[in-house]
Formats: sequence, structure tokens, C-alpha cells
Amino acid sequence: MIVAKLKGGLGNQMFQYAFGRYLAIKNNTNLALDLSYLLDRRPRKFFIFRDYELDIFNIDAFLYEDYDFSGYSYFKEKYFHFDSEVLNIGDNSMIDGYWQSEKYFKGICEVIRNDFTFKNSLPKDLIEISEKMRMGNSVCIHVRYGYLNNLRDRFFHGFVGLKYIKNSVDFISKKIENPEFYIFSDNPKWCKDYLDIKFASFYPELMFTNFKNTDYFQLMTDCRHFIISNSSFSWWGAWLSDNPDKIVIAPKRWFRFSFNNTRDLLPEKWIRL
Repeated sequence: MIVAKLKGGLGNQMFQYAFGRYLAIKNNTNLALDLSYLLDRRPRKFFIFRDYELDIFNIDAFLYEDYDFSGYSYFKEKYFHFDSEVLNIGDNSMIDGYWQSEKYFKGICEVIRNDFTFKNSLPKDLIEISEKMRMGNSVCIHVRYGYLNNLRDRFFHGFVGLKYIKNSVDFISKKIENPEFYIFSDNPKWCKDYLDIKFASFYPELMFTNFKNTDYFQLMTDCRHFIISNSSFSWWGAWLSDNPDKIVIAPKRWFRFSFNNTRDLLPEKWIRL
């Protein structure tokens, strides 16, 4: 069995699952998800506790809340950039890391897309919005403002800023006709105060902030093009879109400071601005 230790929010858990799934298939074995870190509520400074969130998908894995994996080989992620050596990890192993690169599951992309289909359909009041997104030149703009609310996140990640969003809107407006922009943000007030008055060709038609991840996230994936934040949640929203001609714009600087090498973070066709 391959064991993936889960930590972080939905996007991080998706990366951890995807790499674990790759290793499980490669070794012709099962995948287990270790939830012990998520369930540990001991106080930690500048730490945001997360819950298990993959239950919105049709994944293929066993869940363990408290299990002794002491007999397993343990592999801790050494680098933020892609490490090809870990693709050779064998059976009866535990992986502990973030594994934020498509290269960790490149050979099974269709399996991952199938695993990350949503268990529940959108409610009736959102189906019309979803269909409009799929039919038009919809552009998802994900504004992750919440990094400024936590000292640790503010230091390591930082907010992408208005200039990045403006430049991305200008860029994508020149590439597609009649773009329709949809805002997904944890700070709708900031978006309303700034984004709807700065760009002549841009008006945020809808603001999504209050749905559970399953509806919020599914609507993001229904868009045809993307301007993402420096967020793994953002990353997966764009990656799961089934538009073969999608334009995805990502911030050139993923972290506020260059502690990690992000050369393998984005798929080749995505654009850094």
C-alpha cells in the first residue's frame, strides 16, 4: 500500500492524492490517505487548521485517522521543484510533502481527472450560470486575498496585487473576443471596490464566496479561461477545466520571497505574468 500524508487545504490535498495515486497505480497496489496531521489540533503558532476536503470527489483511496505505519518506508519531500527520483518509490511506502507539479502524475492525467469528478451535481439555481460559463468566453479570476490575514501566509505568499490582475485582464482581453469575467474571491469587498472600476472592458458579473467548496470549485472549473492567484486551489481550478484551448495566466512570482524553486509548478502552456 502507498500512504499519502494529507496536510493543507483542498488544493494541497489534491496534489498529495494525485502523486499517491500515481505511485499506487505504478506499484499495482492501493492508496491510503493518512489524516492524522489534519486531525491534530494541538496549538501551533500562525497556523490555520484544515479539514479533510477530498470527500467532494469520486476518489479511490482508503482513509486512516489513526494507524501505525511504522513498518513503511518513509519519504519526505526534499525540494519544492520536481524530483524525478521519487517516481521510483516502491510499495509499502509513506510520502510526506506537497508535490506541487503536474510531473508527479503526468502519466495518469485522465485517471486524476476522473477521480476529481464531483460527487454531487450543482444545485438548480447554479446550473444556468454553469451553462453560460461553458458556452461563452468565460474567464475565471481567482483573487486569493486571505493571505494577508495570516502573518505566516503574508510573509511567505503575499497577495498578487492589483497590477497583476489588471495586466492579466488586459492580456487575455486581447486574446479572446468578448470575454466574460467571473470573480471568485475570499474578499468580495476589495474586488467590488477596485476591480469593477479599473478596466473599461471588464465588469465582474458574479461574485462567488459563500458556497461550500463543491459548488464554488465546480463553477470555477466550468470556466474556459483563467487568471489564477498564487494558490494551489487556483491551480487545480484551472487544471481541471476541460477546455483544450484554455488560456491560463499565473503570477510570475508564486512566493513573496524566492525560498522555493517554482520552475516545475506550472504546466508548460500556462503563461506567467
